Amino acid sequence: MIGKLVDQKRKRPFGLHILFFVCAWLFLYVGMAKLFLFPVQAQKQENGYWPTPSEASMHFMATAPVAVAFLSESDFIETISPAQTIPVAMGMSSTVNASFAEQFVAGARLEVAKKPSYVNAYYEGGYPPEGEAVCTDLIWRALAYAHINLKELIDADIAENPQRYAHITKADPNIDFRRVRNLKIYFDFHAQSLTTDLTQTQEWQAGDIVVFSEADQEYSHIGILSDQRNAKDIPFLLHHSGLAGGGGEEDILAPNQKWATIVAHYRIME
Repeated sequence: MIGKLVDQKRKRPFGLHILFFVCAWLFLYVGMAKLFLFPVQAQKQENGYWPTPSEASMHFMATAPVAVAFLSESDFIETISPAQTIPVAMGMSSTVNASFAEQFVAGARLEVAKKPSYVNAYYEGGYPPEGEAVCTDLIWRALAYAHINLKELIDADIAENPQRYAHITKADPNIDFRRVRNLKIYFDFHAQSLTTDLTQTQEWQAGDIVVFSEADQEYSHIGILSDQRNAKDIPFLLHHSGLAGGGGEEDILAPNQKWATIVAHYRIME
C-alpha cells in the first residue's frame, strides 16, 4: 500500500508543483507590498496630503522591488491633485473639495500660529523672511495657501490702472503689495464689498477681509475673519499686529469697538 502511494505521488504532474511554488511566492510578495506601502500611507496623517502614485511606487520599489510586478495600479494609494491639496490647520482637516474660504482661513491660521515678529521694513524682492511680518503679510501668505499670488495681481493692477492708485508717484514692486491702502483699492475693484455693520452678523463670514482705520491713520490695519465665532455670533479676527500680543486669532470685534474703526469689508469670490 505504501509503495502504491509513493508511486502515485511520483506520477503527479511536475507543473502542479510549479503552480504551488508560484502561488506561495505571489502571496508572500503581495503581503510584503502592502506592508511596505503602509509607511507611505502614514504620510497622509503626518503631512496632510496623499502621496502621489510616483511617491508611493518609489518608496515601495526601494524596499520591496520584486513585488512590484505582482501589483496592479489599483493597489497604489488614491491621490488628489496638488491644486486640491491644502495644509492641515488647527480645527480643520484636509479635504479634497475645500472651498477657497476654507483654504484661505486655514492658511491664515497656520501663519498666525507661527507668531512672527512684527517688523515694518523694506525688502529687496518684496517678500520678508520667515519669522517677520506686518498685517498685510498675512493676506498674501494666506492667499498663497489658496494658490493665489497677490503680489503679481497688485503689481499688474497698478501698472494697468495707475489712475486708481493716484497716491503712488512711482510704482515699487518691493513694497506696493504690502501697503494697506493699495490692498483696499485692489479689493474695491476685484472683490465683493460688504457691510461694515457688525450687528448684521450673518453678513460676516470666514475668509472675509476687513480693513481698519485708527485715529492717526486712514487705512492702518487689515485682517481675515476666522471660522470661529463668539457667543454674539461675531467672528474672531486672524491678524498680525504691532500691539502687545502681536495679534493671532482673537475675539476682538464688536459693534462699538474702541481700538479701531472698520472702513471696509470684502469677500473674494471663487
